Amino acid sequence: MFPPMDTNGFQSAPVLWFDAECLICNRSIQFILKYEKDSRLKFGALQSDPGQTLHQTLFKNGPLESMIYLSS
Repeated sequence: MFPPMDTNGFQSAPVLWFDAECLICNRSIQFILKYEKDSRLKFGALQSDPGQTLHQTLFKNGPLESMIYLSS
């Protein structure tokens, strides 16, 4: 799951990165998908390659037990 980019290479939609192994995180994503009106928000697993790179950049070697919201 890669965040969509605009023609200038910038992230064009907000992305919520989440711990895909966390039950609470997964249920939160399901809730958001059910009630989100405009479907602008994108999702990415922290266990994916780009998610791991982001997590390492922000939290060094901390646990993946988190959600990270990024917007342009």
